[in-house]
Amino acid sequence: MFALNALSCIGIFVVLYGWRHERRKSSLPAERFVSAIRVGMRFVTHTRALQGVLIRGIGFFLFASATWSLFP
Repeated sequence: MFALNALSCIGIFVVLYGWRHERRKSSLPAERFVSAIRVGMRFVTHTRALQGVLIRGIGFFLFASATWSLFP
């Protein structure tokens, strides 16, 4: 079983190594990191569905992080 798994991984590596994709030049100027963060935050503040997802995610991880304090 291990040999079959190893062969399947080798096949995936061969395909990924041989994969060539075209790099397209963007006609847009490069965006700076801080301005990209600012645009992303503005997008989140104006998207109601994304706000709900982020609030639920933060709430879950906030309370789930208490589990880490119980580990030795």
